[in-house]
Amino acid sequence: SVSVAYQLYTAPDQELSLYAAGQSINRDSYYGAEQALDAYGNTRDFSFSAGSQYKIVSGSNNLIFGAEMNGGRLEDKKLGYRTFEFDTDADEVVGIDHPNTRVADQRTAIAGIFSQWERRMGAFSVSAGLRLDHYTISDDLSSTADLSNSVLSPRINVLYGIDKNLQARISFAKGYRAPQIFDEDLHIETSTARQVFHVNDPDLKQETSHSYMGSLSYQIQGVKSNLELLAEFFYTNLKNPFANEFGEPDDNGVVVYTRVNEEEGAVVKGVNLEATWLPSPRWRFNGSYTFQSSKFGAPQEFAETRF
Repeated sequence: SVSVAYQLYTAPDQELSLYAAGQSINRDSYYGAEQALDAYGNTRDFSFSAGSQYKIVSGSNNLIFGAEMNGGRLEDKKLGYRTFEFDTDADEVVGIDHPNTRVADQRTAIAGIFSQWERRMGAFSVSAGLRLDHYTISDDLSSTADLSNSVLSPRINVLYGIDKNLQARISFAKGYRAPQIFDEDLHIETSTARQVFHVNDPDLKQETSHSYMGSLSYQIQGVKSNLELLAEFFYTNLKNPFANEFGEPDDNGVVVYTRVNEEEGAVVKGVNLEATWLPSPRWRFNGSYTFQSSKFGAPQEFAETRF
């Protein structure tokens, strides 16, 4: 991996930042057991990010705006994966081959512009941001056309200092996940007796999230000790979350999993509790616990809604 950044102070209260980073991965893997010869894999991945942003600080106002480009190319193969040639009339295997089999071959490109404004007003602090992305996903293993779309993602955050020890925060953010197909589950699937291909539905849309959060934080500052308590409440509504439709194995044991949008959506909600105690300058204790529920709106595999 390599990264480079450049910062230029164009004025006492203004700053220009330029940055670029890239990472290349070549990973050999083994996902089998008992010395099975058809469970080797190779993953090649190149990803990059480059962009610029400009920051202006004017009194109690803080403004940031910029542009960014992200992308990558990923290829994943099963090495020497067994394929069987069946004689349907005799109902028996007449040949076995061990070719290298591509599991994923995809390219991504995401271009975006963004802006964020923050203002402090006494006990209040308000920030609001807006980002516009355009993505293109190319899947060379599928006969479908490239997937592309433009997405507008707003966010707003309000912080209020109730007193010197207690703060309250509320926020809303919209996000998305572009319709890629590759994840680690592919390796588990293709290590079994079946050969599995993952493809995108031609009408697949991006997964969109609407996230709401509220929190209370309490801090007691002593001469030599400090106690911080935090309670966060979160609720995320997922529109068009990704789900799989499972095909039937063909005569050669090949199965196609098609990634589709779950029309009933999904909800992730819960409470996060954290406590930090510093009894002295030498010691720090931290603990947290999260109660979370993650459910699809309709049953999925094994008639299960949880994920």
